[in-house]
Amino acid sequence: MNKYIVAYISLFENVLTQTLVEATSERAAMLKYLEEHQDINFDEQELLAAEGADQIVDYCFNMDSHISVYKLD
Repeated sequence: MNKYIVAYISLFENVLTQTLVEATSERAAMLKYLEEHQDINFDEQELLAAEGADQIVDYCFNMDSHISVYKLD
């Protein structure tokens, strides 16, 4: 498992959060953060379409929010 910092901001609340997440990839870190801290779950079809981290960023942008991930060494 790798450690990632996931940054998330909702444009409705204008509050930036940064959270340490342990996951196997950037994509997994973002999905884990969204599920555990924002109660946002994607259905199976959306998960299959979101093959990389860029698609998760696009999904969040379409929900009026932004997400970013940084891998810690």
